[in-house]
Amino acid sequence: MVLQYLEDRKVDFGIFQLEGIAKDWWRIIEQKWEQIGTPRTWDNFISVFRNKFIPEVVKERKQEEFIYLRQRTMTVAQYEKKFNRLSKYAPDLVDTDIKRNKRFIQGLNLEIQDALVTVRMDTYADLVDYALRVEDSKARLKEFRDSKKLRSKRKMMSKVNSSENQTGTFRKKSRKDLGKQNSEEKTSRHGKRGQFQGQCHYCGKNGHKESKCWRKVGKCLLCGSLEHQARQCVRFQK
Repeated sequence: MVLQYLEDRKVDFGIFQLEGIAKDWWRIIEQKWEQIGTPRTWDNFISVFRNKFIPEVVKERKQEEFIYLRQRTMTVAQYEKKFNRLSKYAPDLVDTDIKRNKRFIQGLNLEIQDALVTVRMDTYADLVDYALRVEDSKARLKEFRDSKKLRSKRKMMSKVNSSENQTGTFRKKSRKDLGKQNSEEKTSRHGKRGQFQGQCHYCGKNGHKESKCWRKVGKCLLCGSLEHQARQCVRFQK
């Protein structure tokens, strides 16, 4: 909200928030400014306020934090916001555009630094704007590459699935063919369904089991009758 006002209005807004000791302190500072002609700006107000109410140890920590500030996982916008906030604790390091720009670039991630080192920027605002554009461009490129990799992966998976389906069909056919082969082999051993093709253990002939052997039970070997033997069978006499 404060940044939307003119300089003197920003100061008035800040003064309105003061209470107790801080308000008494400001009356003294305001008189001093009028005597020596100090401009009534927000930066001047913030500077004297911090010198008065922020302990030196806190300032030193903020200065150190600013010196070692790096973008890392922050976006450029987040980094720039933190950069501006902490730079107020180390004004000597950013008192010119050249110093500020150099310090800002040093904290950016390397992939963005590489795009900025060959470009001349006259103002800090231009530098930040260009860094934001570089970040957006790289994000779009990464999104395109990731999308391309995903399409390639899906295409490969589709081929794999198709190959697996074909293999499955081949295996099913193989099982079917094997079953058919086994059935044929079984048929070749046993003849037609229900017909035994082994050897009888009683008479030594093929085509029947011992339990159904006509010779063993005394049946006619020509017609299967139990009433007579083969030499008495009508078929034998014919």
